[in-house]
Amino acid sequence: MTYGSVTGQRKYSDEKIVALFKEGFVRHSIDHLFVGMCHGVDLLAGMAALEEGVSYTACLPWRGHKPPRGFEELYWDLRKRAEDTWCANDSFEFPGAWVYHERNRFMVDNAEVVLAYWDGTPSGGTYQTLRYAKKVGVEVENLHDQTLSV
Repeated sequence: MTYGSVTGQRKYSDEKIVALFKEGFVRHSIDHLFVGMCHGVDLLAGMAALEEGVSYTACLPWRGHKPPRGFEELYWDLRKRAEDTWCANDSFEFPGAWVYHERNRFMVDNAEVVLAYWDGTPSGGTYQTLRYAKKVGVEVENLHDQTLSV
């Protein structure tokens, strides 16, 4: 079984990204995916997993994590259909930004490949996640049209 994880910026909502993730799943023979459950790329990758029949774990930064307005239906559908759910923190209230980093490290540590949709911005959670993946030797493929350099 091949385990993958996804990372990408929240600013993206183009459903064409779903097709890029589907192609990545096939290219890397991904059987199980770790999905971070934030709006944008995370939910698009989760949608791709559902459509391709790839099992996934919904990785929540904290137990009380909820979607922003406009993403509720997809978010709750993905949560309901996940094979498993993992939480970086059991709090129902936001415990601090560190939980995002904890969640991202968990997803990288449990993956053989990270599929990213990253525009090259050298800051933020996606950038930090890709740097961490490189540091620990996990393969990364950037599905964005820019070359990955972290």
